Amino acid sequence: QLGNRRPLRQLYGCDIDPTAFGHLQSLFGQPVDAERFHLGDFLMFEPHESWPKLFDVVIGNPPYLPYRKIYPEAREKAQSSLASMELNLDLRSSLWAYFVALACKDLKAGGRMAWVLPSSFLHANYAARLRAFVAQKFDHAHAFELEERLFLGEGTEERSIILIAENMSHERTTVDGRSSDIPLTHCKNLSELRNALQSWPHSIHKTFRSCGNSVE
Repeated sequence: QLGNRRPLRQLYGCDIDPTAFGHLQSLFGQPVDAERFHLGDFLMFEPHESWPKLFDVVIGNPPYLPYRKIYPEAREKAQSSLASMELNLDLRSSLWAYFVALACKDLKAGGRMAWVLPSSFLHANYAARLRAFVAQKFDHAHAFELEERLFLGEGTEERSIILIAENMSHERTTVDGRSSDIPLTHCKNLSELRNALQSWPHSIHKTFRSCGNSVE
């Protein structure tokens, strides 16, 4: 839709679930390139030499596993990578938090990202530090709380949070006086969410809430 004639060549991904690659093959209508799409643990992943060093966009719906189910060696590797970004996540952080944080390391300056996250993004103690980090690193960041339950069929009853952010800066630190939290907009259903996303960031309805003061 943006005019690229061969967009598949610009797509790269990582997933630990083999069924994801069957979906890709069906979607693309051709065998999956094992160099660009890696089957394995994202936290332990070492990109193939043909991968770009940095990306324009990162998107994902990461796993919501609790910290007790994260392999210790994977958590240690992730913590080491985040230390270079001056971000120290609580060791009790859920797996999804590592995905969001590590994605910032993989983005180009000026890059953007979008995530489907659990409601713990709003309420978990460990999420506050991550939200502050995202708010500082991007010119624009916004969260949308979706009342409609999207994943009941997968056994997830909690509300979904859509996090979007644009214009990443690797140079910006967390001491420049910018807001330490992310604005939040409530949407009843996918139709409201679609309208809100289309108007962001220039003409979105004014919000009087931030993620940290959302009521569960």
